[in-house]
Amino acid sequence: MVNGILNIFAYIAVWLRNMSLAGGGQNAFAIFMFCLIGCMPLAGFIVLCIRNRKIDADYLLLGLSAALFIGIYMMINPGYVIDGNALVTSDMLNLAISSVIWSVLACYAVLRIVESIDKADSTQIVEIIKKIICVIVVFTAFVIGYVSLPELVRTNRTNAGAMPGDAGWAVILFIFQLVNAALVIWVLIRGYRLCNSIIENEYSDETIHMAERLSKTSKSAISVMVILELSKNVLQLFIMTTLSNADFKISLPLYELIILVVAYMGVRNLAKTKAIKEENDSYI
Repeated sequence: MVNGILNIFAYIAVWLRNMSLAGGGQNAFAIFMFCLIGCMPLAGFIVLCIRNRKIDADYLLLGLSAALFIGIYMMINPGYVIDGNALVTSDMLNLAISSVIWSVLACYAVLRIVESIDKADSTQIVEIIKKIICVIVVFTAFVIGYVSLPELVRTNRTNAGAMPGDAGWAVILFIFQLVNAALVIWVLIRGYRLCNSIIENEYSDETIHMAERLSKTSKSAISVMVILELSKNVLQLFIMTTLSNADFKISLPLYELIILVVAYMGVRNLAKTKAIKEENDSYI
């Protein structure tokens, strides 16, 4: 799944190359899309400058545009880079370039968020958290719908006629991943509602009630995820004779768990803060 996400830009390059090779109008459209994709970060930088909202981190958008132009062009024409080098394959090149692009994008996102939070008041911080929640929800849904599901279909086609349990096991793994994603989205939706309540009144009874519900939801989601990971290995143990490749490993969905743990700690801290405030108010 990770490689699938990293190679999104490689998929774009393949799509553009196929259209370009078709010639005619498709070639012109491929050139247009290539320029459009490469110019998107640059356009964002220009808009921020016009609106006088540019910060130091935004200069990375220029580097991102350059990385997109150069990287996607190299993936469209891998022969210019590989040039008979047997040690470098097309897949290796795609993964390397995609990793660089993602690194620039991640670096920009983190620096932008950190600098924005540093200059924001409490209400603006909550608004930033809401935006982050939206991004995570969209990203999680994208991974399930456009990476994991196609990978499941591709795996089942590849394993057609292989061991009898391969197709079913691939479906089970997908279901486990789907459950993990659903749990994360469930927690994040409640977190989004809590953010709205915090903006209205941070210390209202409704806010604290929603925070407690989110805390319980996060705790339950973490427990379910850990149990699912345990169940996966146990189930694989019983059906390993029907699988062409049994892969036993101790792995946890760290991305999902980090989100849930942060949410759990945040809402617990909010409840404690309200208790301290009420205690201070009683003395006053």
